[in-house]
Amino acid sequence: MRTWRPARATEILAAVAPGSATRSSRRASPSSTTRTARARDRNPRGSGARLRDEIIEAGIALIDNADDPAPLTLRGIARAAGIAAPSIYPHFADLPAVTDAVLERSFTELEARVTDAIGKAPDPVAALLAGCGAYVQFGWDHRARYQLMFAESGFAPNAVNTFTRIENALTECVRCGQSTSADPHQDTFLLWAALHGIATLQKPARGEYRRLGPLDRPAAVSTLVHRLAGLDPPAANQTAPPRSAGAPAAVSGCPPNPEGRHGAG
Repeated sequence: MRTWRPARATEILAAVAPGSATRSSRRASPSSTTRTARARDRNPRGSGARLRDEIIEAGIALIDNADDPAPLTLRGIARAAGIAAPSIYPHFADLPAVTDAVLERSFTELEARVTDAIGKAPDPVAALLAGCGAYVQFGWDHRARYQLMFAESGFAPNAVNTFTRIENALTECVRCGQSTSADPHQDTFLLWAALHGIATLQKPARGEYRRLGPLDRPAAVSTLVHRLAGLDPPAANQTAPPRSAGAPAAVSGCPPNPEGRHGAG
């Protein structure tokens, strides 16, 4: 995978510093200056957080629309947000700071997708399959952003939260006797590595690759999850522990998990 390196902060600062303006731009007419200033309505007093969010969303939109994280620059972000580049500095010191915020927001979005898919599933196995499917779908929907998130420098404080969601879902399958995994953490790591490969897998153009097998990515996800997570059918003589009085009904023969539904908590 190609590693994306953000532009140096000094390069960005030099590009957007007020002193870097050309002489012709310094002689701009008052009317043109007024038109530029009015390109975006001023946020009400006390709404700085909203502008910060708009800057982050502008960065995300640039990456998604360009399908490549490389074009991310402060000037481009400012243009997409409808503000002057210096307006970014009260919220972000430089381009790497904006990139960090974009990464954190993206990992939050990925976690939300996976958590929502797990929570809507009817049973633990379906929850694990749905969570893994949502993970891969995010990578397909946002290829450039996913590339940025898992580049060498791609990290955020919440980067491993989604891994934990998948691990909890697999642990729930083990608890319900629907997985033979002896080490859910290690098996989740192997599963995550496989999902990462599918999420970044492009449709091959050469016939030699196509003849290796059909690129049915949903089917590949299901097969990988079943094999790596050890999703064997429960033994015929295996029974669930008795349910206490007043407890909610078990799902697919599995008693309710006090830690959260299907590991989504």
